[in-house]
Amino acid sequence: MAIYGSTHWLEVWGDLAGFFPPDAKVEAYSYPIITPSAARNIFRAIYMNPYQFEWVALHIGLLSEPRYIGIKTNEFATERTRPELIPWSRVLDLIRGNPVDLSNSVVDHKSIRSQRNRYMLYKPRFLIAARMRFWDEDADIVKHEEMFLRRARNGQYARRPYLGLRELTANFKYLDQRDIDSSRIYPLSRDLGYMVYDPWDITVRPVLRSDGKIDRAATAKLTKPNRFKKFHAVVHNGWLTPQQIAKSFDPPMLPRPEVIYDGVD
Repeated sequence: MAIYGSTHWLEVWGDLAGFFPPDAKVEAYSYPIITPSAARNIFRAIYMNPYQFEWVALHIGLLSEPRYIGIKTNEFATERTRPELIPWSRVLDLIRGNPVDLSNSVVDHKSIRSQRNRYMLYKPRFLIAARMRFWDEDADIVKHEEMFLRRARNGQYARRPYLGLRELTANFKYLDQRDIDSSRIYPLSRDLGYMVYDPWDITVRPVLRSDGKIDRAATAKLTKPNRFKKFHAVVHNGWLTPQQIAKSFDPPMLPRPEVIYDGVD
C-alpha cells in the first residue's frame, strides 16, 4: 500500500510552454494548461528519488489567460544514432567560424529534415500541487520532504525544470499553504477531451541494477500492458480535473494513480 506525504505548492512560469497531445504531428497545438505529467516532472527536477517515492500531481490551476504564439521548428525525421549527428567538436568549429565539412552529417540531407508548426503558450503561469507517493510504509518521509523544501524554497534544483519541451525552461516559486490565493485563478472553463495522464506507469516501483541505476527493461516488464492511461480532462473555473468529478472538490483535483491504473476508488 502506497503512503502519501504532504501537499506542496509551486507557482510556475516561463516565456514559452508547449503541452501537446500525442497525436499532434505537423500542426501541434498546445493545451491551454500544463498536463499532469509535465507538472510531475517539475517537482522531479527539483528533487527525486525514484526508488523511494514518486511524485503525484494533485492540483493544477491556471494563473494567466492562455495566449498563443506560432513557431516553426526544424526537426529530424530519422531514427539514426547520435554519431551520425554533428559532433560537439564540429559545433565548436562552427561557432569559431572555422570551415567544417558536413557532407556526411544527416543535417545535410533534405530528405530527413522536416518542419513543424507549433502553437505554444506565450508567457504562461500555473499553480501546481503535488505530493510524494512512497513505496515503503517505513520510509523516512520527513527526510525526503525536508530535502525537497530546502531546495524549493531556495530556488535550487537537480536539473533545470522545463515546460513541456527541454528548451522551454521554467521558473518556479515555492508557496506555503497560507500563500495560496484562489482569487488569482483565471476563470477558464473548457472541455479538453481525452488527455494522457502519464506516459509511465507511476504505480510500479523501479528495478535497480547492481550499479544502483534503474533497469528500464526490467521495470517495463512490470508495467501494465496499456500504460498510456487517459482521462476526460476539463478545465473547470481555471482548474484541470476529470469531467466526472469537476464539481466534487474545491479546488478541483486530479485523479489518483490508483484510480487511473487499477480502477480502485
